[in-house]
Amino acid sequence: MPEIPKQPPIRNPERSPSRFHPLTTLKRLVRYLGRLVRVNKTKKRYMATDESHIQKLSKGDDPEWTLGEGAFAKAIMVTRGNRYFVAKQTKEDSYSNIEHEFSLARKRITGLKKAKGDNPDHLARLEDKIKAKKSDLEPLSPKLSAFFSKIDAYLEIFRSSDAVSLDDVDALRKVTEDAKELKEYELGLNSLCWSVQFWLNDHQEEFSTSWESIEKAETAIEDHWQKITGLIDNETAMATEIAAIKSSVLVGGEMSAEGMLSPLAGEPIEKLLTKSGEKPQKPLPAHLTQEILSQIASGLSDLHANELNHMDLNFGNILVDGAGRVKIIDFGLCCSDDQLFSAPRETPLSKAETIPLRISPSIILSPPERFTATGERPGSADMWAFGLHLTSLLTGNALQLADASNLFRQARSGSELSQIIQQQVGGHCIRLVSEAYGEASPEADLAKRLFEPDPEKRITSEEVLKHPYFLMDFKNDATDPAFLLLKNRSIGPDG
Repeated sequence: MPEIPKQPPIRNPERSPSRFHPLTTLKRLVRYLGRLVRVNKTKKRYMATDESHIQKLSKGDDPEWTLGEGAFAKAIMVTRGNRYFVAKQTKEDSYSNIEHEFSLARKRITGLKKAKGDNPDHLARLEDKIKAKKSDLEPLSPKLSAFFSKIDAYLEIFRSSDAVSLDDVDALRKVTEDAKELKEYELGLNSLCWSVQFWLNDHQEEFSTSWESIEKAETAIEDHWQKITGLIDNETAMATEIAAIKSSVLVGGEMSAEGMLSPLAGEPIEKLLTKSGEKPQKPLPAHLTQEILSQIASGLSDLHANELNHMDLNFGNILVDGAGRVKIIDFGLCCSDDQLFSAPRETPLSKAETIPLRISPSIILSPPERFTATGERPGSADMWAFGLHLTSLLTGNALQLADASNLFRQARSGSELSQIIQQQVGGHCIRLVSEAYGEASPEADLAKRLFEPDPEKRITSEEVLKHPYFLMDFKNDATDPAFLLLKNRSIGPDG
């Protein structure tokens, strides 16, 4: 069959005017003038003319922002006459998103219960493989006999215990790794060792989780669901409470058909940072960075003085305008000191018990004590999150924590998850600031105090403004020596 050449589209000259048609030109002019008026109104209200360091607020044809990270962190600019607001999502949307996350958590626990119920079958299949391989390798050498004896001893622990310890899991894995030294390893023992290791990877969670821990996880999911939905229901009342604080930094907002509206007082602070893949840029001048951080700390101090915690201080919930004025918005997860997400416990958390605490807010914003028996303290989560903002603004780069996110998923207990957060988030941020400003600098010292693992020793919002970093006078230094240019820096957790 001959190939049919492509034909140009048929146009109706009566319905498709030329791009230079007077009517088309007039429509474009009207759209341009309307956009110009909107942008200029916004600039007049929120932009200072003498500061070019902070990205100017200009919506153009696209009035949408992406605030923070996540599938539903979308904000839309809403106009009310000459006033501008930020609308994130309606209460129904918030419920829908949270309900989906909790539904996945419940399914995960259900799957864990089923897998634990099948433990005897999983163990029996592994034992059959071991017996068959043992028979193939007979007669056994003394070293090989000792190898199978160790395997049998550990499998007996798996067989008789409601929950084996992670130490026993690691010990069994080490036995298979040490078998490489046996001469029989290349004669078929290697396949058995790989089978044991794969079996551990697939089934260690259900074998190391007790039935009691699963019941606690189910209860914790429902408790956390009640807490989060209760905070969403109380968002309007919380906005009134925030307004009563009379803080120049905290902005509660008002409920409308579009959702909870916050006055548009600038752009998200993440707009000031270099993102992954972008050309590295220099940080803000030191006096502007200090001023922005000082305002954030002041807002948190006002909030904590009233026994409230923001709990979701991500990079989309802090707005900055052209003059460097800061507003903290979105108090949807704000809670009182007696409603903290993680209270002190008598026993460490299993992996199952960390499931509800991973849902909301983002695990990147979560302090390490949230997943340990220590539990949170009033203000401790906000100050940990404040450390993330300090690191990003001092270096001028958005934090890249993809490697940490992968490790979060691999954590086998609350203690392991806490250690990963300390090392891959807190430790990483301390290294970035120390390398940029010096190990003995006030900036590095403040980072260390913000990422202190012990919440009782972590610097508070009341103390932070008295720190030497905030007492430094950058404005009188014409050369601005702390205004560092970080070129070609790798900002991943590995440095």
